[in-house]
Amino acid sequence: MNLMIIQARMGSSRLPGKVLKKINNKPCLLILMERVLLAKKIDKVVIATSNKKADLRIVNFCKKYDFDYFCGSENDVLKRYYDCNNCYNGKTIVRITSDCPLVDPNIIDKTIDLFYKKKVDYAANTIPPFTRRWPDGSDVEVFSKDALVKAYKNAKGNDREHVTFYMWKKKNTFKTAQLGNKKNWSKYRYTIDYEEDFLRIKKIIEVLNKNNTFGNTQQIVDILDREFGEKILDRKFSFGYGWKKKKICKKINILFRCDAGEANDIGTGHVIRTLRLIEELIVKKILLSDQITLVYKNFYGYDLAKNIIKNFKYKIKKIQLLTNSIKEEKSLLKKSNAKVIVFDILRSKSELLLSLKKDGKILISFDELGEGKFVCDNIIYSLIRPTKNDKNFYQGYKYLNLSKNIVKKYYIRKKIKEIVVTLGGNDKRNLYIDILECVNKLSTKLSFSFIISKNDYLVLSKEFLKRNIIPKNVIFYKNPENFYQLLGNADIALVSGGITMFEVAAMGIPSISIPQHLHQIENINSLKKKTITSSIGKGMQFTKIELVNSINNLINNYKKRKLMNKNGRRYIDGKGLKRVINIFEKIIKDAKKN
Repeated sequence: MNLMIIQARMGSSRLPGKVLKKINNKPCLLILMERVLLAKKIDKVVIATSNKKADLRIVNFCKKYDFDYFCGSENDVLKRYYDCNNCYNGKTIVRITSDCPLVDPNIIDKTIDLFYKKKVDYAANTIPPFTRRWPDGSDVEVFSKDALVKAYKNAKGNDREHVTFYMWKKKNTFKTAQLGNKKNWSKYRYTIDYEEDFLRIKKIIEVLNKNNTFGNTQQIVDILDREFGEKILDRKFSFGYGWKKKKICKKINILFRCDAGEANDIGTGHVIRTLRLIEELIVKKILLSDQITLVYKNFYGYDLAKNIIKNFKYKIKKIQLLTNSIKEEKSLLKKSNAKVIVFDILRSKSELLLSLKKDGKILISFDELGEGKFVCDNIIYSLIRPTKNDKNFYQGYKYLNLSKNIVKKYYIRKKIKEIVVTLGGNDKRNLYIDILECVNKLSTKLSFSFIISKNDYLVLSKEFLKRNIIPKNVIFYKNPENFYQLLGNADIALVSGGITMFEVAAMGIPSISIPQHLHQIENINSLKKKTITSSIGKGMQFTKIELVNSINNLINNYKKRKLMNKNGRRYIDGKGLKRVINIFEKIIKDAKKN
């Protein structure tokens, strides 16, 4: 299938809301859709926007005109394309950007023909920019699913924002082709980046309408010659100007210390949110990947971090601590060239922290339960309530570091169809098997999706045999890449009391929360009081009968589920990562001055 994916968002820094700006009472995005749908070689067109609240306008636009759409990452646009294609399963992907509303459907078909004729991985008309002979604004790119997957797995930094950079720059990896043109039209421009561009496009469309002309590339070029003449444009209008990298602070290095394992009651969420923070610092171009070091323990009791970290897509320096020696850790961290050290290990030791402070290191900690609350320069409490003795800190759920892939649900089905069960990266309490035993006691009309780690699935499989359990209406997803898409299908979610509980709340999914760790009970009770989640039994204890009753009660209480949906979306806004990034920007800026 030839799948066209059109990227579109409201948040342009140079001309906000440009994709829905109207010309003759018609949004630019609709003008674009009317043209691309005339291409003969396209099987399906999808508008891929972000999951930001501002881009709900684009979602509503798509619903109004019955266009297919997808919501994904705002800044990692390569991931947005990858996730979108996973949903629609294109074999060949055609990339169009929404700031080019006058794309010629004939050029789309020609570029697709070139792609298949040359049997390449990537084909385009305006890329590479230094050999193009087509106008800026006529851009068409075509690439294979395999090329998209390879780019998604390997591209770093700026290449992820611009989707195809990795494909056409890595000529030893990808076979590429560029659509030729007998005439050189590279000096012409009709893309929308600035107000001047919008006015130029508006004039072109007015002339086309007046002459009752569709407006192929030749006709548009003729209008530009006749109406505007040959002008020397300001440097800001040069092709690819928006690709230039932002100025990056290269002087401040940061070391992150995180762990995950059964020891010390520390779940995998600490590593996941650390990697999420690192990724955002790189994507936002606040730091380069070579400015970042990640240190984690890897021995018995702390053996969960390695498998999560090894799949991290950015190339950062990674160091393993193979013993529990404070002396070894102190020596490693003191030798580091990092000015800022960030801890996400729950309980840090003052012996280590004080020695680092003597060396002038700036110390930050997340949800600190140990001695670090008396020593660290800044503490961010998003999951744990600080005591009165704590010093400089940021407090509250508004600092929750949640995934950018969550999509809010504004509609709750009265009749339950899908229940999703996901209990974190490590089922410390072996809760999955208890839940599975309860599944067979619930309605056979329900479908259950268990999103589970590969290690937990191995343990669970053995328990199947021991207890002679045959799961009914159950699908198991082991470490799926489309985790949030699967989660978004839930009418009800069974979750542990960690980060996922808050992500489910932010999405507006009614939930039942079961603690994996003692410190999670407080957060479960906090959300329960606000009718955002519900719980089972008392504290860490519950019976299977209580679990079955709790699920049935929530299934049958449509009014409560609607309230959970509303309260969750309102109370957990999903903007915590942005607030944390702002804190880090300030810390880095201050550190640079010293």
